[in-house]
Amino acid sequence: MAAVDALPNGYGQVFKLAVIQKMSHKEIAEILGIAAHSSSSQLSRAKRMLQKSLAQYWWLWLLPILLPLATYLYKTGRTVSVQQPVVNQQKQTASDTKHNDERTPAIEQGASAIPRIITQKTTIVHVKDVRVDIFTPADTVQHIGEGKEHTDTTTNLHDNKPQPELRPDKDTHTADLFFEKPTEVKDKQQKWSVDLAFTGSMNEHHGNSPFMFTETEMTDDTSEAPRIRSFDKWSDYAEALQSGIFDGDWKIQQILMKIAQNNAAQPDMDKIERRMHHYMPITFSLALKYSLNNRFSLETGLSYSRLKSESEIGTSGNAISEQQTIHYLGIPLKGSYNIYNVRQWNIYGSLGAKLEIPVYVQLNTDYYVNGTRELEEKFRPHAPLQWSVGAGLGLQYDLTPNVGFFAEPSLQYYIPTGSSIETYRTEYPFTFSLPLGIRFTW
Repeated sequence: MAAVDALPNGYGQVFKLAVIQKMSHKEIAEILGIAAHSSSSQLSRAKRMLQKSLAQYWWLWLLPILLPLATYLYKTGRTVSVQQPVVNQQKQTASDTKHNDERTPAIEQGASAIPRIITQKTTIVHVKDVRVDIFTPADTVQHIGEGKEHTDTTTNLHDNKPQPELRPDKDTHTADLFFEKPTEVKDKQQKWSVDLAFTGSMNEHHGNSPFMFTETEMTDDTSEAPRIRSFDKWSDYAEALQSGIFDGDWKIQQILMKIAQNNAAQPDMDKIERRMHHYMPITFSLALKYSLNNRFSLETGLSYSRLKSESEIGTSGNAISEQQTIHYLGIPLKGSYNIYNVRQWNIYGSLGAKLEIPVYVQLNTDYYVNGTRELEEKFRPHAPLQWSVGAGLGLQYDLTPNVGFFAEPSLQYYIPTGSSIETYRTEYPFTFSLPLGIRFTW
């Protein structure tokens, strides 16, 4: 209904009466005081405008695909875990040792409490009245008594390496009993990532504004500068066109005269106004990012943007309608800074600039008289290069170590180009957008 309310007044009325109220074109023509064929034509144009307006929500169709995909990736994602030794402290007496392995000799009376490290297999070291169980992968048991040492197996875990000196009068730390360095797990730093993103602005622009027609009068004296006249009322413009004093295509002037006369005949509609609607700009981007270190990274790539605008001068089927579309290819250069990481979440900031090159510009102008299109013109105006700068604050959630979804609310400033072409960016140089995408890292 918001899209219906945004339609031009005549089209909106016809659409509501025909579609919502289920009235025939004959009934609509009697209510609005127009011809039946004009009602049919306006309904057809209203439907086309609604299709274009609602087409911006195409990305909602991706949700039924992305949600199952995200669930699958989350369930099948690999996790990396490092098993650490579990340290327990327990007190053993001579009576407890009777239940040990038959290979373990009896423990001297009065054994004190010792740390125990639980892993797979055991190496037992006796130093005076201290009992230490060191669990190792090798099936090796060593007994160290006062002044003598023997091994129960043919393999000595530490070969001829010197044993640490244990002093009963000082605290003995368990780590001092390990003769090899602890295992270190070092994750390979992920240097590269590829982003696929969709960007849409948060609002659209539409409204009415006064408009003036400008015409150049014909003159026989080539030495004089041509006289240009401007008109802001339909009645004045119709009268001037009827006089035939302007340069230009005669057919177009006749059509313009009919449009001006029909609008001037409408009550309280003599003032010339233009209804402008700038659609939400959309952007698709493919970016390649390289991490300089754990904090800083650089990003570049390629983006595609589409800017679309529509305008109409006149009403009740007597109007000049324009549709303008500009397609850009952009080359961004951006730096980002990793602010905070916690588990699967990542917060980062970005700052950069972008150059956008217009690759295709189309302007269609349709002239309608009493709801019938009398003439269609197509132009290829020249659009300039577009520079912009922007900053954003991104939030990423990692489904797996290599796949994550991100949202990066951003603020862009589009540097004015001085062109007469009107777009959403000329109306709002400062634009807030919300890029959404998926990131693959390796």
